[in-house]
Amino acid sequence: VQTTLTPEVDVFKTRAEAVDKLERSLFKSCSDHNDNPQPAYLECEAIGGLCVLGNQPYLLCIVAVKEVVDLPFDGGPIMRVVQSKWVNVTSRQRSMVPAMSEEEEEAVDALMDLDFSHTHYFARNTDLTRPLPHALGRGSTPHVPTFDWTAYLREPFEQAGLHGLCPVLLRGTVCARELLCSLGSCLACLQVLLISRKSNCNPAPRFLGRGLDQSGSPGNEYECELFMWFDAAQAKGKEPLQWVRHLWTRGTVPLHIGLDMKNIVDAIV
Repeated sequence: VQTTLTPEVDVFKTRAEAVDKLERSLFKSCSDHNDNPQPAYLECEAIGGLCVLGNQPYLLCIVAVKEVVDLPFDGGPIMRVVQSKWVNVTSRQRSMVPAMSEEEEEAVDALMDLDFSHTHYFARNTDLTRPLPHALGRGSTPHVPTFDWTAYLREPFEQAGLHGLCPVLLRGTVCARELLCSLGSCLACLQVLLISRKSNCNPAPRFLGRGLDQSGSPGNEYECELFMWFDAAQAKGKEPLQWVRHLWTRGTVPLHIGLDMKNIVDAIV
């Protein structure tokens, strides 16, 4: 991954200018290689990262998203991933790419099955790995790695200097509701936001993700946050925005548990 941050080359003022440059570059590349002059490209809402397997790069494309809620304090929207897709972005002719081994082909098949749809979410202007609202805004504080599920996929872009190009994807649930509340003689809209952040330290199926692992991380741990706010300025004039937060953690019992899967299978059979 390379970038020069040059205007009209890889930095553009509008999306339309970027797409036009991309189309012209693709047509020229196809003409130079005597390929089909109808190149294919995929428009997506965000780039999740890049994974290289068998000398072939695969790009995680967030094809479709759905806005869940617009955060206060200029935090911007939280977007839920609706559709994701892995795209082979090999720049060389396929005939020039070395053949994959059987292990590499199995790894590619497993990668293609890795779907982020409806299980991950992100925000462009907010660090959702930390509790709201202190995380709002972009600062120098690094993301909490425990809830960052795509750090390794963003590394190629980070190393190229494209910081912030790929959003941090979190795994869990995010949903919001609006409730009408009475404030004296006025009605105000109460926003209720529920966020769950799944830890990446000890995730596993039911029989494997139990108790504590060797690092002391509980299996399938979630940090859950209930964040509520309403714009009091709309109801009472110039009062500041009021909010309340409740934070809790859930997971398996924090004990070291040993399981013999062979005995369990034999007992079932």
